Amino acid sequence: MTACIWCNVLDCINDVQYAINVDVGTPSTIGGNSIVYCSGQQQYSATSLRSTSYLWNIPPGFSTTSSTTSPTIQLQGGVLPTGSTASLALAVRCLDGTTSTLSKQITQSYSHPGAISEIQGDYAICGTTNNQFFVLPVDNTYQYRWRLIRSNGSIVRDWRYALTPEYLLLAGLQSGYYNLQAQAINGCGTSNLSETELYVKPLAQCPRSIVVNPSISVDSTTIANTNNSNKGFYSYYPSPASNEIAVDFLKDYSIAKVSIISLNGETVRSVHFLKESCGKLLCSDLVDGVYLLQISIDGRLFNERIQIRK
Repeated sequence: MTACIWCNVLDCINDVQYAINVDVGTPSTIGGNSIVYCSGQQQYSATSLRSTSYLWNIPPGFSTTSSTTSPTIQLQGGVLPTGSTASLALAVRCLDGTTSTLSKQITQSYSHPGAISEIQGDYAICGTTNNQFFVLPVDNTYQYRWRLIRSNGSIVRDWRYALTPEYLLLAGLQSGYYNLQAQAINGCGTSNLSETELYVKPLAQCPRSIVVNPSISVDSTTIANTNNSNKGFYSYYPSPASNEIAVDFLKDYSIAKVSIISLNGETVRSVHFLKESCGKLLCSDLVDGVYLLQISIDGRLFNERIQIRK
């Protein structure tokens, strides 16, 4: 049954009642993977913005660590026999007081992820540009983990919850050798590890200027910044800064990266954020001067001229 397509609401104005039809959305299905792997977790949701309440009915043997009265739930794998199914149900109450029920049939699998392929992409790159890498889709998989490790063993990037087999390696890497690793994950375990060596070229072997978009460049003497509107995506403060710089993200996003880049093109600070409303970068240890504040939001680049002064 489709939940809450239309609800009737009575609005009293000057003792006169008006019947109003309110479109509350049509969550005709519960979104989420129909397979739960071993004791792993799966997320399910059916959002209707104008519904007044939600109540999930958890199948026997399964559990959850999240609220059963919100539009989204995390379901923990149970003990279903292989090949059998269970019903996950959601009761949605409309604005008019009526209740509709959605359901989703789920099965449990005890299969580990399949073998992962070699990582594809350019293995000699410039750290001043974004670079795309990917593996072939892996059977029995709902997540991929990508890690970038320096030759000394230190982890530079660790992206654990990628839902697709592609990975966009964002700019901001220092020159040198790295290992890029990829692994498929489900609730039963992990696949084999796919690994390749990357070489990040010295700046002298890359374009001298870091061209971010046609109106912005960074070289050893100046920062040119014209017509660089953030279009309401973020705000930042303070500038000049002494101890830290804060960035407020004004729109919903998946992944963001904020970097501080010196006039000679070196990335001196870089932090990733996942769906957070505010991010902060410490700058108290940086030398006073002019820098580029580079902000990447879901692959879209913005740049600001900032000053650090203590």
